[in-house]
Amino acid sequence: MNWIYFVAFIVQAIIFVPSIAGQDQYAWENEPDIIHGYYKFIAAGGDYDTLSPSILERLVYKANASYYGPKLVYENFGKNHLLAYHFLQHQELSEAKPYAQIALRWATKISDNYYTAAAFRILSDIYYQEGRLDSSLHYKTRALMLYQQLRNQLLANIMYYQIGTLYYTANDYDEALYYFVEFFKRDTRANLVRTLQTYNYIGRIYHFIGKHQLAIGYFQQAATIAKNYGIQQWLAISKGNVGKVYVSQQQYQKAIPLLEMSYLSAIAHQDTSLAIIENSILAEVYWKMRNRSKMELLVKQIEQLYTATINPEARLAYMRCRYLFSKAKADWQEALKRLEIYKAFGDSLNSLSYRQSLEQVRMLSITAIQPIKEELMSKKIEASERQKNWLLWSSFVFLSIVTPFIFGLWRLNLKYKKTNLALKNTQYEISLKNRQLEEQNKQIALQAANLEQVVKQRTRDLQTTINVLNSHNKDLEQFSYIISHNIRSPITQILGLVNIFNLQQPDDPFNVEILKNLQKSAASLDQVIKDLNTIISTRQGLDSFKEKVELEELLRQVLLGIETNIAATQASIQYDFTLQPVLYTIRGYMHSILYNLISNAIKYRAEHRKPHIVISSDYLGNFCTLTVADNGLGMDLQNIDTYKIFGLYQRMHTHTEGKGLGLYLVKTQVESLGGTISVESQLGEGSVFRISLPLF
Repeated sequence: MNWIYFVAFIVQAIIFVPSIAGQDQYAWENEPDIIHGYYKFIAAGGDYDTLSPSILERLVYKANASYYGPKLVYENFGKNHLLAYHFLQHQELSEAKPYAQIALRWATKISDNYYTAAAFRILSDIYYQEGRLDSSLHYKTRALMLYQQLRNQLLANIMYYQIGTLYYTANDYDEALYYFVEFFKRDTRANLVRTLQTYNYIGRIYHFIGKHQLAIGYFQQAATIAKNYGIQQWLAISKGNVGKVYVSQQQYQKAIPLLEMSYLSAIAHQDTSLAIIENSILAEVYWKMRNRSKMELLVKQIEQLYTATINPEARLAYMRCRYLFSKAKADWQEALKRLEIYKAFGDSLNSLSYRQSLEQVRMLSITAIQPIKEELMSKKIEASERQKNWLLWSSFVFLSIVTPFIFGLWRLNLKYKKTNLALKNTQYEISLKNRQLEEQNKQIALQAANLEQVVKQRTRDLQTTINVLNSHNKDLEQFSYIISHNIRSPITQILGLVNIFNLQQPDDPFNVEILKNLQKSAASLDQVIKDLNTIISTRQGLDSFKEKVELEELLRQVLLGIETNIAATQASIQYDFTLQPVLYTIRGYMHSILYNLISNAIKYRAEHRKPHIVISSDYLGNFCTLTVADNGLGMDLQNIDTYKIFGLYQRMHTHTEGKGLGLYLVKTQVESLGGTISVESQLGEGSVFRISLPLF
């Protein structure tokens, strides 16, 4: 039967959620006698706490203007209950209590649990306002039992919340937690504000007993719900409670913005008591932080808010704040006076009568609640016995009707099992074939992937081969140029000189000039052949073994070979190999690279300044970067092709002696080592050559 109760609870929630949302329309609002509609509303399990002010005003007007005879018990209950609720809302407790007691007597005559529970609730609320927690808890608990009997989970849940609040007020935190947890076990969506209050109550309890992380968790949950539903007041209150926990943990910088947020919200919602409490805590925080000016400003704000209508907690917070402020000003006489006032008021709140009242509340679970629970349990046992007998009879009838049907189902089930078994076998065979197909597809995909990798590798190898062939092709073109131009030119000169040599008169003076020019042409041809030999030896030198080369030591050897040029030009050379002092390479190549770059820097120096050369090393990943910078003539790279810089017999400056072979050899040797070379230069300012070589 639980599903029936669940459906009934959902229907009740659908009926009452519009009321709780604050709508003004009720089904009985337009009846001729609105009091008649009111007591029907109570009888149907309605919550009178959800009445809007406009409807309550109409009901009170009708109640004051109506008279019902003694036989009209329902109308008399409705009228007295309504007036009791009206006076309770206006804090006129002496007027409210008689009407509530009369309403309880009429409810007793009616013998209806909804009317009786409503009377218990209104009496409990009146006693709570009077500070009589024992009587309030007594009637609230009896109302809870009746709502449980009626299976009205919505109103029973409200009672769980209100009883938990009573125990919280009585500082009985264990009992309070029990009832608050019971409240959360049920659907709380129709009680949104009570849900937010309960999260904050539980958070305060854990705060009081020193479980700060648990407290923050409940406050943050309340803040999240309030934010999702756009309830800014409870969002600020929950954040303010988190701030109070931070104050206890001495995390003042975290606490201050949260407390300020709660204070501003309290001002906006005209909650003077909460505003005084939050500002008092803020003032105490600034007192602990020794910020007297801030504290003084807050005390002035509190004094402006202070009125006689604030609650005792706010009044106690104000008195403590005044005492701490006097102490901060070092006004010890005033501080002593404030301390005495603060202690006297605090003692009055913890007076003997109040403690006795709290003790009565704790004893109520034995003296009042337990008999009610026992009575309810006995009724449950009787109902259970009746239900058991009914179930036995019903079971007999049910079995006599259903047994033939079950037998037929059993036979159908056997046929179904056989068919199902055959289907399972077929399904297994299909799944087995599918797995085989999946394996084949995987093998095909793997082969395709391997084939793709092979194709990619072959493509890369082919591209490498093309690059090598292009490089060799360029070398062949260069050698072709050397042979056709650089070698052909001196040979042509030699042949021409031989043709004009006077063989008949060897002593002819003109023959002497011919022999001198013949010697120059032969020397030029010899130099070209030597250059070709150098280039060929550079290409073949890659077979030389690599060794550990100390860059600083190698540089000193290079500088020793050109010290005459360095001294003649007064060149300054600065080097730093700290970041990468060692390189595994071919020593002869590195000697030639440094020699040519430094020699060029000296040779193509600027006329108006002394040569200054900076050499350094660095590393990036598995490569060493060697930098050679000078302040020489520089080059206009925007108007010059790269080949003009690193090509064979190419020269940028013709005002000084040179062959255009040095940078070509540097580039050839760097590329032979698997590296790259680049240049940055500005005309008239100098050049920077950067060489990137493998470390190993």
